[in-house]
Amino acid sequence: MAALVTERDPLTGALPSRSPPVRRAVALAFRRLLPLLVLMHVIAYADRVNITFAETEISEDLALSATTFGVAAGIFFASYVALEIPSNLVLHRVGARRWMGRIMITWGIVAAATAFVWDGTSLIAARILLGGGEARFFPGVVYLISCWFPERDRARAMGVFMLGIVIAAVIGGPLSGGLLELDGVLGLEGWQWLFLGQGLPAVAVGHGFCGRYRARPPRRPGWETRSGWLWSASWPQRLPPASVVPASRCAAP
Repeated sequence: MAALVTERDPLTGALPSRSPPVRRAVALAFRRLLPLLVLMHVIAYADRVNITFAETEISEDLALSATTFGVAAGIFFASYVALEIPSNLVLHRVGARRWMGRIMITWGIVAAATAFVWDGTSLIAARILLGGGEARFFPGVVYLISCWFPERDRARAMGVFMLGIVIAAVIGGPLSGGLLELDGVLGLEGWQWLFLGQGLPAVAVGHGFCGRYRARPPRRPGWETRSGWLWSASWPQRLPPASVVPASRCAAP
């Protein structure tokens, strides 16, 4: 059993995926990291589609034609697709923790600021910026999962992460309807409360993620036994290779 725990791949320095330390690390990542990623996915999906719930109200208040509203709703995906590859390149350079936290704060600010658009042009611009912000999220999650989970566990981790779409679909309608019912409160329209109420949580979660969670497992023998390893920001960044995956796979946080 001792050989199973300590023996590492001679080429990569990674622990075997079935060793007790790795299994403990994976179990903790499932309990502590994945729930946050699912929450982030729920928020991202809600911010992406909430405009559809406010179609009638926002079209009336901003005097939008059906064509203008359709362009505003759909142009999100133009910047989303265009910036996915560049975001992957930046992600590898700056590290997943800082990147994920900052992009979530960015798109949360953009989503909340959409509450203050004044015409079709400003709405389209806000949607382009939102698409650019969210484009960097999914590649970042795939990167994090590839760092924290061995190959045999990644499909299960991705499956849990994708539950965020289902959860957002279930709670998105009632939540959006409730926010639209705030029409007139503090002098704001219901659709403004919708964007504010679903944009600001992204800022809060992004700030917490940026400050607490690591981009990859620490490379120090015995790290998997520490209770706070998953969100410790105080571990040294250059440590002897003992990661779940090769150090070259994951940029330093």
